[in-house]
Amino acid sequence: MKKVFKILMMITSIVVCALLYVALQIELYRVSYSIQKKTQSLVQVQDSFEKARVSLFKLKALDILEKRIQEADMDLGLPSEVKTVEMKLLETSIPSLPVEIGKSPFSLLQFVREAQAKIVSPDKN
Repeated sequence: MKKVFKILMMITSIVVCALLYVALQIELYRVSYSIQKKTQSLVQVQDSFEKARVSLFKLKALDILEKRIQEADMDLGLPSEVKTVEMKLLETSIPSLPVEIGKSPFSLLQFVREAQAKIVSPDKN
């Protein structure tokens, strides 16, 4: 009877330990998942904050530019007269140099290379 009780206690303790281990692992996964979701939301909040900050800097820069223009009393507008200068581009012709392929008497594919070169090359009509 004592042996059966001892074996039963060992089995229950092993089962309880296994259940505790599983519960801890499940809780670790839950915490990991919540941390991952919060980091994603943090990244989104940081991105939106950065966009808002950049747009604020742009607005401040435009305000500062407008103040400086008003302080300098600059009359900005379209010019009344437009002058253009036309320049002729010089056409330089680059002389085409023939590509010389060294012929090897031991090459079996030399005929194929020459045939392709003759088909592709526009110089040899």
